Amino acid sequence: MAWVNFDEIKKAVSLEMVIAHYGIELRRVNAASLRGKCPLPTHGSDTSRASFTATLTKGVGGVWACQLRSCVAARDGKKGGNALDFVATMERCDLHEAAAKMQGWFGVPGATREESARSDQTENKPELFQKRARRRNRRGTNRSISGCKVSIRRIPISPAGE
Repeated sequence: MAWVNFDEIKKAVSLEMVIAHYGIELRRVNAASLRGKCPLPTHGSDTSRASFTATLTKGVGGVWACQLRSCVAARDGKKGGNALDFVATMERCDLHEAAAKMQGWFGVPGATREESARSDQTENKPELFQKRARRRNRRGTNRSISGCKVSIRRIPISPAGE
């Protein structure tokens, strides 16, 4: 099974993008909320018109929920979730498979192990700068974050008894 970086996928793909991918039409309640007929295959009622809600500003990329009891019961008591949970429910697969599908659909960079390792190398640059600052400290001078030069005087300590 291929390795996927769930954090990268969550950051890159919003719930709104996933809903658009499936071509689901929901009405906009306000700037942050969508509502409509539940599109989930686990939904058991044809009469409910507005049991599905998507809140685009909650969590990372938005959250969704269907309040209908039969739909919740079919999902083992879960009312909703994030974009990954939505794809897993729509595709009737586990979260790993859902993440792999989203990676392919939306071309998420940094979602494979190799790309993630490359981004980790560039993200660790502050650590490199901290190492350089420690070396400068040992030499006697250091530049603080504000750019002011700070001098450190070394005072030789003679051993006891001399």
